Amino acid sequence: RDEFEIDGEILDPRTPLASAGHAFNARYVNGVQVATSGPLTYWVDASTGSDDNSGLSILAPFQTIQAAIDRAPTIMGADVTIHVAPGTYPEQVRLYDRSFRGDATISIIGDGPGVRVTGEFARSSAFEIRDVKSFVLEDLELVDTTSYNLRLLDSTGTVRGCTLTTSAGQPASGYGALI
Repeated sequence: RDEFEIDGEILDPRTPLASAGHAFNARYVNGVQVATSGPLTYWVDASTGSDDNSGLSILAPFQTIQAAIDRAPTIMGADVTIHVAPGTYPEQVRLYDRSFRGDATISIIGDGPGVRVTGEFARSSAFEIRDVKSFVLEDLELVDTTSYNLRLLDSTGTVRGCTLTTSAGQPASGYGALI
């Protein structure tokens, strides 16, 4: 069932917390964090990480950006930041399979030059963001995979310091960005 407990009361995750009248810290259901009111930081490193790690320390990073997104709580009472180490990430990053709620921002930040997201397979976007209230993408290279480098649909956010390139490192020649 899609519900969780806060202060002894069972709530549907579609219930806005402001209307539910709850102040809360991190809450867990079946070992999965579903809500937080304090800032949360995840770490990702393609070469030293594992998606079985907690991602909560630079010493125990995830291997994929998607793992960090999937682990982020669905109710964000405070900002969530995902730091991505330099490396190549052959994955399609999707920030839409989860229904993030709350007024916080989810930020995905490249920690230095050489953070490349190449898409999982031909004809997939490197990054796709849908129905997100507040996001930041920063210092990432999004590689053209014969589809869009970046797809933004019904979302509000900031993209800064990102480049859209082909697999040969040239400026994007395919679809580029769909906004």
